[in-house]
Amino acid sequence: MPTVPTTIRQWNSTLTLNNPPLNVTALETTRALSQTLNSIAGDSAVDAPVW
Repeated sequence: MPTVPTTIRQWNSTLTLNNPPLNVTALETTRALSQTLNSIAGDSAVDAPVW
């Protein structure tokens, strides 16, 4: 199952697509990315997501 690990430093959040071996953006990866973006959207510590 693909994951999207998130690291928050200062004002930005770094997202990493983790779907080995090729990091193909399939439906499951898109869903995981969407869930991660939704979770950081309301985080006042994050001004900019970076991926």
